[in-house]
Amino acid sequence: MAQGSQTRMRGHIDGPKQLLRLGRGTSILGRTVSLLRQSGIHDILVVACSSPAWARFCETYGVALLSLDEPGDTLLDGIYRVRKHWSETAANMFIMADVIFSRRCSKLLIAPTNWYFVGRIGPNELTGRPWDELFAFACASNRVADLRSLLRKPSVRRRQCSATGFGKLWSLYQLIKETEPRRLKFSDPKDFTDDIDTPDDLKMLPILARAVAKEAQRETTC
Repeated sequence: MAQGSQTRMRGHIDGPKQLLRLGRGTSILGRTVSLLRQSGIHDILVVACSSPAWARFCETYGVALLSLDEPGDTLLDGIYRVRKHWSETAANMFIMADVIFSRRCSKLLIAPTNWYFVGRIGPNELTGRPWDELFAFACASNRVADLRSLLRKPSVRRRQCSATGFGKLWSLYQLIKETEPRRLKFSDPKDFTDDIDTPDDLKMLPILARAVAKEAQRETTC
């Protein structure tokens, strides 16, 4: 999911933040696509604005691009507006395209059951970012109809999750936790996985790029 207008990043970077390079390696989203494919996930749809940069990326990586003329006001609006592309027979994963995933965290996304969220509770020890984060959400095929029913309601898509935030994944997480706690699973990778939200977060990119490089080096030596 990369359908946002990225207003906070204007004047700080050229192009989508999801396509920022990790050192000399691939882009943030390019790494995510590669990790998913290595885990056997090949049905990948990128939801983003219409632009030459996104068209080039999707052509290079061989993934489909869905551009929303009206993405809505919230992340949950965007997820709901691509409902025609949800699978009715397999799990659906909604992954934040600005997250630098560790390999371990990417594997947590595979084969979800019921309602499944991947994120972090508490600070990231590597980057120092102190707040909680959600990196991805998935629902099994037996929950697709329930998700459609939930997000059909504008009140759910605009549900307040904090004093300043609404319509975010945390809103959906809190709602499901209140209504179906036994069918809800949350996984915290407890590693360097983090996202890029604000201009200040750009300072983390070199740190995260080094973490990615060290991870690759460990895998090579094992």
